[in-house]
Amino acid sequence: MSSSQQRTADPRWLVIGAGSFGTAMARILGPRPVELTLAARSAEQVEAMRETNTNERYFPSIEFPHDTHFTTVDDAAGQQWDGIVLAVPTSAFAATVERFADKAPVFLSLGKGLDPSGRRLSQVAAEFISPDRYVTLSGPNIAKEMMADLPTAAVVAGTNRDTVLAIQHVVNTRNFRVYAATDIIGVELAGASKNVIAIAAGVLEGSGLGDNAIAAMMTRGLGEMARLGLASGASLQTYLGLAGVGDLMVTCRSPHSRNHRAGRLLAEGVAVPDVKAQIGQVVEGMRTAPIVRDMAHAAGIEMHICEAVAQVVEHEVPLADVVRTMMSRPPGFEFAGEHEFG
Repeated sequence: MSSSQQRTADPRWLVIGAGSFGTAMARILGPRPVELTLAARSAEQVEAMRETNTNERYFPSIEFPHDTHFTTVDDAAGQQWDGIVLAVPTSAFAATVERFADKAPVFLSLGKGLDPSGRRLSQVAAEFISPDRYVTLSGPNIAKEMMADLPTAAVVAGTNRDTVLAIQHVVNTRNFRVYAATDIIGVELAGASKNVIAIAAGVLEGSGLGDNAIAAMMTRGLGEMARLGLASGASLQTYLGLAGVGDLMVTCRSPHSRNHRAGRLLAEGVAVPDVKAQIGQVVEGMRTAPIVRDMAHAAGIEMHICEAVAQVVEHEVPLADVVRTMMSRPPGFEFAGEHEFG
């Protein structure tokens, strides 16, 4: 059998979204035994990627595998695929799943955010496709390092064992190590809430408050994340893994993290609308903070860090006032339920 005949028989996978993470996942999948297509919204971007075999906006000079195909989202919607990777902002997620619901048997979501209604993305997807067809990926995954083929680990989670393991097999590579999980609730909520904590970390760093303060805030932030997860039916174990503490560490400390950069800009006095403009990509933590706050209120749990970030991004409350309020709170027991000595 010729190489062209063999290539035709390979499963056809589509990555929807040519932003930084979608581009990085296309580079991960490209050398795999699949026929890989990356879909962008604009025909101009597609043509530019075809001409240069790169995504110059995000990763200048880093080439895709040479058998990667490029198309527009509109053209992709007229075809059938063996698998679809959803690398779109949460604001476009529902419309994208609805449009492509009958175009593939399985879907892999890269989204780390929440629907404006407070629903997890798998809950939104369930309106259009069976949960058995849906898997989400999360973990400490900085796209720039993925593009450089640096070692990375991730977790894929879903409700159907066969689907999760099949997608794990497709995505896992020597430099992109992928683990399987069943706690999709925890993986999704951790991925969304850690973005909010990362904004707070950027604020502390940009304010020059020191490593002690950042470490304390990250630790307390992980506790907030876990409380929200447990109140929603997640497993505590998830928050000790790649989707929890792993993703939190890299998002809070990496200069390549959009949420971390947003926090630093806020600390420099940049107004919220200008922060979004300067970064030039979606900052999911700024969208998610008010949603997480409302979820915490509804569940009757305390998430003071997320509440503070929501105040800043939603109402532009001065950072000095927020920090003063948080530092003036009485320090009680570290863990809930600890009320007695001896």
